[in-house]
Amino acid sequence: LAIVLLVKSFIKSVSFSKNLENNRTKSFKNHGIRIAMGYGELSRYDAKKGIVDGEAIYLSGRKINEETTHNKQRIVIKNTLFFVSTDETLNYNMNTILGLIDVLMSKATSKQCEILYYKLLGLNEDAIAEKLKIRQSAVNQHSTNVGWNAIERAVKYFNFTFKEMKV
Repeated sequence: LAIVLLVKSFIKSVSFSKNLENNRTKSFKNHGIRIAMGYGELSRYDAKKGIVDGEAIYLSGRKINEETTHNKQRIVIKNTLFFVSTDETLNYNMNTILGLIDVLMSKATSKQCEILYYKLLGLNEDAIAEKLKIRQSAVNQHSTNVGWNAIERAVKYFNFTFKEMKV
């Protein structure tokens, strides 16, 4: 989950050139991300050749295809983060959390996403403030507004859940 949120927060933190329309929603006509995490057995894995294949890959690919908006007149994207496995209880629990994170991130500013990105990398607020040349109190305020405490708990919950499954 942390990796997925790193990617999503990075994409949302990207500054657009002045040539693009001012409205971020309009700018995302060209930039956006939807991610499906699949959980299942791998039937083939060869790190040297870059081969990863199996149930997790198929499940996540199917999920993105199910959620496609291709050829629709009006696009309304409510969710951009998905989890899929063969365990319906696990799917329900994980997608509930991802839905809440989606709401938080959909309302986040690019600055909040940039700070979320650095927090997910493990930087503390002082280091982030120094890196962004802003005050620590500003970093703290952006962290609070993006829902950092809830996001951090969700990441810990994901990690705990999969460790408990003794995968």
